[in-house]
Amino acid sequence: MFSHWLIDLIVHVPDLALWDDSYKVGFGLWNYFWIALGLEFTFLITGAWYYARMVPSARPSGDVALWLFVGIMMLLQVLVIMMPAEPGSMLLVAIEAFAIYGILALLAAGVERLRR
Repeated sequence: MFSHWLIDLIVHVPDLALWDDSYKVGFGLWNYFWIALGLEFTFLITGAWYYARMVPSARPSGDVALWLFVGIMMLLQVLVIMMPAEPGSMLLVAIEAFAIYGILALLAAGVERLRR
């Protein structure tokens, strides 16, 4: 999605292909840990707040679940930023990413179910 690419442009180092993988761009905000982390949290909290306003919860447990989920995602973001730059095994990285995305999808489904 183009909107995601624009956000990536702000935080990525010059590794985003602009044209046919020959010219790469990126402003490198990731090089400034606290600013990048603050921006990530701002987007996450703003998105969750907007979701909570547009899709009101039918019961209080739905709101609690939403904000706990946001807290888990914030914790994961801190852990990802602090991980070593060079992973040991790309296969292990792929397996871990697949598992984490699966778990987050299940948690998001649980939040959605509690909010109905």
